[in-house]
Formats: sequence, structure tokens, C-alpha cells
Amino acid sequence: MAATHFRCPRCRRMLEKGAAAFVLGSVGYAPKAEDPLPPSVTCPGCGFAIDTADMIAGRLDEKADWLSPLAVVLGLAAAFVSFYGFRRSGIAAVGIGFGVTFAIVGAADVAERLWASLKARR
Repeated sequence: MAATHFRCPRCRRMLEKGAAAFVLGSVGYAPKAEDPLPPSVTCPGCGFAIDTADMIAGRLDEKADWLSPLAVVLGLAAAFVSFYGFRRSGIAAVGIGFGVTFAIVGAADVAERLWASLKARR
């Protein structure tokens, strides 16, 4: 199923597809050179020229997030181990759990932004 929103490849700003782009993408339409579509749309945040064909095809749509649930599970495991294994106080164990969770999510976000930035410069 096609998404109604997509992210700019450079600044990762969430943008909304127009109704026509959503419908064309949901039926699997692939734009051709002779179509009366603009070759690109401009991101209002950073001014990057986003390829219309990529937007319609869904290559810029949000993908399923698998890292956030994994980070929460690892954070809970870190809190459990620090509380029962290392005999930390409850507040310290919760703090360690939050720290692990946010470190994993933050590192993944930084890596994704760097990867998107490198792909956008090519």
C-alpha cells in the first residue's frame, strides 16, 4: 500500500504527497519521460530537488521500524541486569535502561542521516 507521506532524502523532513501522486503510486504507475509531470519537486525545508518518479514509486516512503522495539527490549534488559545483577538502586537501573534505549535509537538515527546525506550527494 502506498504511503501518504514521505521523507526528504537530504533533511529527512516529513512531506505529504499530493492526491495524484498517492493514487498513481498505489496503482503501481511508473512515470515516463513524456508524461506531463515535473521531473522533481522541491523540499520546502532544504530546497533539495526530489525526484518525482522516486516519490510516486514509493522509494522515499517510511519503512517499517524494527529498531525502536529492539532498543526498548534491550533497554529493559539493561535495567533488569543492572538492578538484579549489579544490585543498583531502582532509579539507577531505570536510568541505565533509558540510557541504553536512547543511545541505540540515537546512534541509529545518526547513521541513517549520514547514509541519506551520502546518497543525496551522489
